[in-house]
Amino acid sequence: MNFADALVVLFSQFVPIATRLLARDL
Repeated sequence: MNFADALVVLFSQFVPIATRLLARDL
């Protein structure tokens, strides 16, 4: 696995969680 691929996977998994937390705070 490439380092960039790992970053993309982590980012794609983190974004929905972050948006959910932001939506809850708003």
